[in-house]
Amino acid sequence: MANTEISIGDPAALQRTVESYLQNFGSNVSGALSEALDEVGKEAVKKLKATSPQKTGAYAKGWRFKRQVKGKGGFQAIVYNARRGQLTHLLEYGHPLVSDGKVVGQAKSESHIGPVNEWVQSELPRRFAQKVQK
Repeated sequence: MANTEISIGDPAALQRTVESYLQNFGSNVSGALSEALDEVGKEAVKKLKATSPQKTGAYAKGWRFKRQVKGKGGFQAIVYNARRGQLTHLLEYGHPLVSDGKVVGQAKSESHIGPVNEWVQSELPRRFAQKVQK
């Protein structure tokens, strides 16, 4: 908003102007967060597809990003595996190998979600701050 002059004898004009500035600021912050979430979420999916175990390729191809409205004007961003979601924990942390009801070994863990999660945790605040400053 441009410079605004308000008469000292018009408190209603001051209130309207301050409310307008605050509403504009809130809208800009919300837009910046939305943009940053979309960018980082889509990049997280690319990273997960590239670093996921590739035995058949179906698991790695299953990564998706979506944003859902949550409550009053809020939203949440979710990165998930749509094809083989039940494997995420087993592959990330390993699991016992069972044959005929007996444990015969341990499948090794293939940490691929943790590093991407750490990247998202550091990258999202950085991108958000960049966008708010513009």
